Amino acid sequence: MKTLRNMLIATAVSVSLAGCANMSSREANDAKHAGAVALGALAGIMLGNQFSDNPVVKGAMGVAGGFIAHKIYEDLNKDFKNDPNVEVKPVTVDGRNAINVSLRNVHFAVNSADLSYEDMQKLDKVIETVRGRDVDILVIGHTDSTGPEDYNMELSLARANSVRNYMVRKGIPASRIATRGKGELEPIADNSTPEGRAKNRRVEIYLVPREDGTGSGQRRY
Repeated sequence: MKTLRNMLIATAVSVSLAGCANMSSREANDAKHAGAVALGALAGIMLGNQFSDNPVVKGAMGVAGGFIAHKIYEDLNKDFKNDPNVEVKPVTVDGRNAINVSLRNVHFAVNSADLSYEDMQKLDKVIETVRGRDVDILVIGHTDSTGPEDYNMELSLARANSVRNYMVRKGIPASRIATRGKGELEPIADNSTPEGRAKNRRVEIYLVPREDGTGSGQRRY
C-alpha cells in the first residue's frame, strides 16, 4: 500500500510540475488536471480501504472513478457536516469506487414506506450532487425487527423504491437506479429500544461513478 501510494504521489507531482516552464498554457492545464486525477485516485484508495469490512465492499479502484468519487465525497461532506443523522463514507461496490450515504433516524414510521419532508430535503442534496455526473445509484432499504421477517423484507424494498421513485421525479434517469431490500438482516442499532429501532428503519444509498465517464459502462448490481 505504501509503495502504491508513493508511486501515485510521485506521478501526480511529476506530471503536474515537470517541464511547466516550457509548456504552453493549455499543456500546463492538462498536466495539472492529470495530476489532480492521480491525487483523486490516491485519495479514493486511501479512504476506501478504511471501510473494506463493509458487506457490499470488495475489489480494487480505478483512477477516473477514484477522482469522481472523491469529489462527490467532498461535496456531500460539506452538505451534511452539521447533520448527525447522515453519514457519508467512501467504499467500493463490485470493484468500483463508490460513496455510501446512510440516512438515519428520521426516515420511516413503523409499517410505512412514505418519505417524510425532512427525508426529501436530505435526498435533494444527494440528487443535486450527482446531477450531471455519470453515476449509477444503488438504494438499499432496511427495517427494524418489528413484525414477520418476510414482511419486513418486502417493506424494506418498498422503502428503497420510494427513494428511487423520488429521485426519478427529480430528474435522475430510472435506468441508473437499482434497489434492494435487506429487511431486518443488517441492523446498525439495538432493536430492543425505540431509539435503536428508529435508526434501523433507514435507507443506504451507494453512489457509483462509471469509470469511463461516457455512460457506456454497465450497471452491475
